[in-house]
Amino acid sequence: MRSLIREGSGYWRYVPVRGGVRFLTGYAYRPRWGCLGRLIDLVFGPLFGWATAWSFDRLRLWLERGVPPERARLHFIAEFVLRAALIAVALRTGWWVLAAPAVALPPHPLTPAARRCRRRPGKDMP
Repeated sequence: MRSLIREGSGYWRYVPVRGGVRFLTGYAYRPRWGCLGRLIDLVFGPLFGWATAWSFDRLRLWLERGVPPERARLHFIAEFVLRAALIAVALRTGWWVLAAPAVALPPHPLTPAARRCRRRPGKDMP
């Protein structure tokens, strides 16, 4: 088998809230390959959760604000490059104050962000 996931389940829920929709997601799965699978899952699990939440925020932007997914992805790339550039300049010059906005500022309202989606990884699988 190629998949890390032996078995699993998940849900996606849309909850109307004032001014829009909140996306909730939860998932649980068991990895394959014994100890090796659990070790790989230390990286895969958080990445899987982040990617799921990010994609749902991208969908939310399309539904609520009319931002097509392709444009939202471009916003994400542009913001990521800008933040990475600020951090790189701060590391190169020693001006750590330049890194502060890259780390502390929230994402632009039209940029998809996983942190906007509440998620509960691994809570439903025995």
